[in-house]
Amino acid sequence: MTATLDELFEAAGCVRIETPILHPAEPFLNAAGEAFRKSLFVTSRADGETLCLRPDFTIPVCLAHKGGPARYHYSGTVFRQSMRPGDSGHQEREQVGVEAFGEADWVKADTDMVLLALAAVRALSDVEPVVLIGDPAFFDALVQPVGLPKIWRERLTRAFGNADLINTMLQRMVTPPNPGETAFANADAEKLTHEVAAMMASHAISPTAGRTPEEIVRRFIKKRDDQITVSNQVAEICQLFLALECAGSRAGATMARFGTQHGIDFSPAIERYDARLAGLQDEEAELVFAASFGRSLEYYTGFVFEIHDARNRAAGPVAGGGRYDGLSELLGGASLPAVGFSIWLDRMTRKARG
Repeated sequence: MTATLDELFEAAGCVRIETPILHPAEPFLNAAGEAFRKSLFVTSRADGETLCLRPDFTIPVCLAHKGGPARYHYSGTVFRQSMRPGDSGHQEREQVGVEAFGEADWVKADTDMVLLALAAVRALSDVEPVVLIGDPAFFDALVQPVGLPKIWRERLTRAFGNADLINTMLQRMVTPPNPGETAFANADAEKLTHEVAAMMASHAISPTAGRTPEEIVRRFIKKRDDQITVSNQVAEICQLFLALECAGSRAGATMARFGTQHGIDFSPAIERYDARLAGLQDEEAELVFAASFGRSLEYYTGFVFEIHDARNRAAGPVAGGGRYDGLSELLGGASLPAVGFSIWLDRMTRKARG
């Protein structure tokens, strides 16, 4: 099985790479988000540094990459706890995949990854592939002009790809604040800090005995920002957008029509989407676009895709990937375009051999 994939990946210009099983945990937390911590298997070094079993390959491969454009392929075990309540899940999973760095032709790189992932899935199994496509560029274009306060734009952008969290946020955005919680609504942090410090001094409360005035004000401002509301119409536009799903070939027209109806310019995102679509026009797999689709790992910042089995989409994707141009810089390296994918071997029905 791996020999077949080695030949396939190397024919596409990939070099095999090995990464350690045990890694410092900090890069994963910095790049994938603090919520990712719950999925890690962690331990500590004698000097106190937190280590973890390898939860994915993308970050280790990115850390190992040096120099100019390169493509890597890998295979091995990842260790990740399920974050679903009551679900012990698979704690060890076999993955294979590809990561491509530094390729200036982003259209070719993106389409190459989709086509290579499809070729690998077909080589391994009898899956009837459906390719789910998403792009946060459409969501970014939505939240800028639609009338959302800055605090909610930032939160929704960070949460994109997590449907439950976004729905919770949209509900909270239209919920009026409780009486009394609008006090000091327009006060700035510096003024509030002075007032809290003066109040503590007048009551002989030492800042070292508990929270400092700065900490108290930070917590207050966060709670105050949670009470900023928007109109039901704005939230409804967001919900309508997130419900959009169509054949991949119709996504550009669908987004253009939605933009015209609600005064949103999606044209830059549509242009990039259509450029990728042109590179996939000869692909026989079904392509589906979903406006709400994003990857839950924070380092994915662009075009994303998953491959599902048409006969059992409820089982989850058999492969997934996308673009993560900001990851190298986030890990302390130079800014670098990057895209890749992983295949979950345990989710596929083995190909019948005759």
